[in-house]
Amino acid sequence: MPISSLSLRDSPRSAGADAEHVAKLAGSAGALPPILVHWPSLRVIDGVHRVRAAILLRRTEIEAEFFEGSEAEAFVLAVRLNTMHGLPLTLADRRAAAERIIAATPEWSDRVVGGTTGLSPRTVATIRARSNPGIAQSNTRIGADGRVRPISPAAGRIRASRFVRDNPDASLRQIAKEAGISLSTARDVRMRLNRGEDPVARRKPAGPAVAAAEEDSSRLARIGAIVQSMNSDPSLRLTSSGRTLLRWIHLQAGALHSLYSAIDGLPAHCSDPVAKLAQYYAEAWKEINRRLETPPEE
Repeated sequence: MPISSLSLRDSPRSAGADAEHVAKLAGSAGALPPILVHWPSLRVIDGVHRVRAAILLRRTEIEAEFFEGSEAEAFVLAVRLNTMHGLPLTLADRRAAAERIIAATPEWSDRVVGGTTGLSPRTVATIRARSNPGIAQSNTRIGADGRVRPISPAAGRIRASRFVRDNPDASLRQIAKEAGISLSTARDVRMRLNRGEDPVARRKPAGPAVAAAEEDSSRLARIGAIVQSMNSDPSLRLTSSGRTLLRWIHLQAGALHSLYSAIDGLPAHCSDPVAKLAQYYAEAWKEINRRLETPPEE
């Protein structure tokens, strides 16, 4: 696409493009991967240095791919991609990005924001505590496994118990939605109330649900480690098919958190078709796995 049509504004790099890195890219013998552009605004999400290198080489066009999400989603993607590969963002830029992401999506957990910006959850918590003190914070957080959890589990259970007492015929889905808790927690609260027990459960050793959540988080961490390892492989970065695979994997890995959130808010009548799609995609991935594990015939 024409370079003159691109916008280089709103980059997570406060100091702008690094001249030394631009010169290095301009002098590179291999072809550079396409840039990623936010389609509605034509803003460069990933590849500002590549654009500057192309300008230095007096080129008027550059290969590009497009992202059609919102401005906020585009910024998060820009931060994530610039943290995962290329010239790393400075610590100051990552802190500034975390502050902006917290303001836009206060429901994201410290771990999710940290994973996006390359900061520790403790650092994100510090930034959250001191930034935007006048803005009301969400009562829930979306964790690294994509699940929504209340900041205070006890408060959610109390809200649920009050709603159940006022609406004894309410469904578990209604209770969970009104109280900001999971369906399993809503079920437990109702059972406790039916037995005349306190709706706030005593702390117990980690059970199957906690183990499943930890496994989900661990799975996401393993995916991130594999993506980073593949991204540093020259045999992928310097071939057209390899770059295509890397771009696809980056976009898929970056979309997992938002996909989990979308599933949580899915209308009931959409559950079956989405479940079928998930099954078909799983079958396709199994076939890909089978082909990769089967050695080619001599």
